[in-house]
Amino acid sequence: MQRKEVEAYAAKQLAVGADLFDVGKVALDDLLAPNGEIDTETIDAAVEALLLQRPGLRSNNAPWGEVQGGTEIAERSPTMHDALNFTGR
Repeated sequence: MQRKEVEAYAAKQLAVGADLFDVGKVALDDLLAPNGEIDTETIDAAVEALLLQRPGLRSNNAPWGEVQGGTEIAERSPTMHDALNFTGR
C-alpha cells in the first residue's frame, strides 16, 4: 500500500510513478521516515535525482493555467488577409 502511495506522489513529476522503483532502483524503505510513514521530501529528492539522469521520464502534464470558460475574446494577430482587405479607415 505504501508503494502505491509513493508511486501516486511521484506521478506528480514522473510520467509513470513506478519508474522511481523500476528505473531508479529506489527501495521503498529508503523513502520512509523513521516512524514508517512516507517521507515526501525524500521522494522529491529521489525523483529529482532520477530526472537529472533520465529527463525523458518527466510527466508531460502541463498545468492548464487560467480557464475562462470562453467569457473573454482573445485578441489575434493580424493576418495577410487583414492586410489585403485594409481600407485605411
